[in-house]
Amino acid sequence: MSTTSCGIRTQRHYEIFEGDEVVSPAYEGAVSDFEMLNEDDLRASSAPIRPSAASVSGWRFLALFCEAPEYLRFLYDFFQAMGGTVTPSSAIPESPGLAGYLACGHPLYVICAGQSSGGLLNDLITSGDYADAPTNEGFEPAAEPASLKLIRGHYLKLDIRDALRDGDGCAFSYNYTPMPEVYPRGDGSAADVYCYPRRAGWLLGGSRQTGMVDETGAWSGELSSCSEIDFPGQGSTVHVPGPIFNLNRELLATTGTTPIELDQLRESVPVRITAGVGLRFVRDDSQNNVRLGISSLVRGGSEQLIVHDYGHGGAGYTLSWGCALDVLTLVRQHLGEPLEPVPRDGPHQAAQAAIASTTVRLSGRA
Repeated sequence: MSTTSCGIRTQRHYEIFEGDEVVSPAYEGAVSDFEMLNEDDLRASSAPIRPSAASVSGWRFLALFCEAPEYLRFLYDFFQAMGGTVTPSSAIPESPGLAGYLACGHPLYVICAGQSSGGLLNDLITSGDYADAPTNEGFEPAAEPASLKLIRGHYLKLDIRDALRDGDGCAFSYNYTPMPEVYPRGDGSAADVYCYPRRAGWLLGGSRQTGMVDETGAWSGELSSCSEIDFPGQGSTVHVPGPIFNLNRELLATTGTTPIELDQLRESVPVRITAGVGLRFVRDDSQNNVRLGISSLVRGGSEQLIVHDYGHGGAGYTLSWGCALDVLTLVRQHLGEPLEPVPRDGPHQAAQAAIASTTVRLSGRA
């Protein structure tokens, strides 16, 4: 395992499936050290396999993993070192919604408000205060065209700080998809579980239940199709789909160089397993789950640009670097700047220089 000062590390990751042998995924060429694995390969590597599984196959690769608290601190420090400032919401003019931010008078905004993005945009357009100018070349209507939904996920946090290691001694994580009868989704297909060891504790999941929440926070949508287990959460009891605990228990009891006994952790005092629920915001658009484009808004003859960058679902960290470079390309294009490609794997100084040139232009210091 290698760790950098920004909180990003490389770590081996396994994707394992029960049943017929799987074919390689579409992202095979986009990741490092990709290897297809048959059952013999998986057993030789001490990868997670359910003891009663009839057959398994899958793949592994070298993934980038993020220690979120450390990474976010790094991003804020980097942003401020490049001349950026953070304005608290309390300092925004009292105009409601997005209009209050536009009133600050900046020439360009990037909207990354997740679930709230569509509502903020649609409310602004229907207010009539701003004219949408989608006819300009390269621009799109500002209003959100897709319906919005949430994917609910349950997880367990284990008070374990050591790495999970395979037979090669490599730290690893996994996603494991059993037969449908072991962990069924509402439509009868198989759900998967995962284990993501992090320095602050391991995360076990998962579930992907589609629905929405109302103004009180009550869930309306897909429910678990299997029995649930109660775990202590933050201030309340959380009902977790049973396979998140039971299937991971089977896998971790025989996986890697140091088997983990989840039953012992669950019964320990103080409690070493706690539960939580997360909501992933997605756009209900099969062709464009992530909205990445640019719009022009006009008020009183003054134009302001809106760059859309939201709808990443549970893949926000994974997609953030590529989306940030695409946003930068859009910004530079519509500021009339040269479109030389930003280095994707070169020295940090080159990327910083490209970002800095645009930052200066936007701030009016050029």
